Parts: sequence; C-alpha cells; structure tokens
Amino acid sequence: MRSLAKLLLLSVLGPAGAVAALLCGVTNTSPLPDATRGVLYSLQLQENCVGGTIVLAPGSVLPTGLSLSPTGLIIGVVSAPVGTYSFTLRVTGSLTGSMDRTFQLRVVNPTLRVVTPFTLPEATRTAPYWVTLQATGGTEPYWWFLVLDH
Repeated sequence: MRSLAKLLLLSVLGPAGAVAALLCGVTNTSPLPDATRGVLYSLQLQENCVGGTIVLAPGSVLPTGLSLSPTGLIIGVVSAPVGTYSFTLRVTGSLTGSMDRTFQLRVVNPTLRVVTPFTLPEATRTAPYWVTLQATGGTEPYWWFLVLDH
C-alpha cells in the first residue's frame, strides 16, 4: 500500500458494502531530476486525481527562474545558486480533496568544459611563453596545473 504521506486515500462505500479506494497525489518521485544553472529545465508533473490540479502550497517557492504552469509543468531557466531546494506541491482532486507533498530539486553547475584548443602554439626554448586558458561551466575559480612530461 502506498504511503499516506504521499497520497490521499479516500474510501467510498460501494454497492453491497464494497469499499473502493481513490488515490490522489503527485506520482513523480523525489528528488526530481537535477536542474542545471543557465539551461532550460522542463518537467511535466504527473498526478492521478480525478480532475486534479497541482499548485505550490502556501509559503512554498521554486528555485529562482522556475515556474509552475496551471498544467503542472515546471519550466524555466534556473538562475538560483547551486544547492538543494525543497518545495511543497498541493494536489487537489474534484472528488478527493487536497494533499501536500514535499519535493527536492538539486541545482547544479553546467559540466566543466575546457574551451582552449587542445593543440597549443609551439614554444621556443628559453623564450617566454604565454597562453590564455579558458573554460566554461563547473565551479569557479578554476585551478590550472602544469604537468611536465620528460
């Protein structure tokens, strides 16, 4: 049986005393898939309520840059700092009332990528040598190390 912390259980007396159960809740698992800073995030939430709607519970907010559409779509370009965010969603069904469930979403930096060409200009022995190394993503500041191969 599903946890009552995740789903609202409503028992209905049917014909000849039979009991039917209507489950109502968000069926996505927590934590939700990671959101990458500066990259479009789009996740359609799933609910299993009759005529259900998904909204943010009072006092709950999504990470900066994300919004929740009336159809249960979390969408936007994340600008929030890296970290794990918790927010509560409220699911309301036309026959089952409402149920709150807390989700976690981790905001991460884009993958570190060196954008300097892998082939560097030739150097001249005993002459000064400068090259600008560049990277994107990851967590700044970047640390560069010279590895000598003899």
